[in-house]
Amino acid sequence: MSGKLYKIEEQYFNGYQIIAFIAAGYGLWKLAKEKENEKTLLPMIFLGGFVFHMFWETKAIYVIQYYFLLIPYIAFGIVKGKDAISEKIQEIYQKRDKKEKIEK
Repeated sequence: MSGKLYKIEEQYFNGYQIIAFIAAGYGLWKLAKEKENEKTLLPMIFLGGFVFHMFWETKAIYVIQYYFLLIPYIAFGIVKGKDAISEKIQEIYQKRDKKEKIEK
């Protein structure tokens, strides 16, 4: 586990992990905003188990199962993020179009 290729691979997966956690966090945040306990109970259990094993056990073998369980929330966060960005872009285009019509 050394050398140039290992360092490149390590940096790639560190970036991937950061993006995955940001997407999962955004997805969980969007679910929490809906204020329905049925939708937020399971993610909170995952998050609690992840944090517990991360700080108490500090072994990756215990934490990895929670990472895989977050995959649906990662996908949900990516979709919701894409939707939010698309809405913002549409708002910008609509404001620009209104401004152009007023100027004519």
